[in-house]
Amino acid sequence: MTTANSLKFRSIFAPSIVLITILLSVVGASAQEKRPTLDAETAKAIVEGCEHYAASNDIAVAIAVAGPGELLAALLRMDDVVPGAVEVAIWKARSSAKTPSISTVPGVASVAGGQPIFSLEGKLLGGVGVSGATENQDTACALAGIDAASRKLDEE
Repeated sequence: MTTANSLKFRSIFAPSIVLITILLSVVGASAQEKRPTLDAETAKAIVEGCEHYAASNDIAVAIAVAGPGELLAALLRMDDVVPGAVEVAIWKARSSAKTPSISTVPGVASVAGGQPIFSLEGKLLGGVGVSGATENQDTACALAGIDAASRKLDEE
């Protein structure tokens, strides 16, 4: 193919490629709007809610939020948290991001402090894991974070 033919080929198909790209991005955007997801803002709100609960109750914890596919969305290690708490919080968050009813599956945490995160429609969006305090405090902290994020989203 000569240079002139190559340019002619590009000029004919370039507008089509742009149109297809625009259509795919519009279709993708509308599909994304319909499916609830655990975005960075929500993960941050969960961590902030957990941190507020922990500070109010004089406990130091590690807080992890995992989204779909166990992908880590947020992590906070408070000062003076016990050694190893970060790894355990991540494990709890990732385990809670899996189907929560199958606690017998290898690699799934069935210990306190890991809570699944659901959309209003009941879709599993991810999980939050808290570690560093007692089991009851870890659980209460995780639930406080989810509750705080839910209230924040309701206000918007």
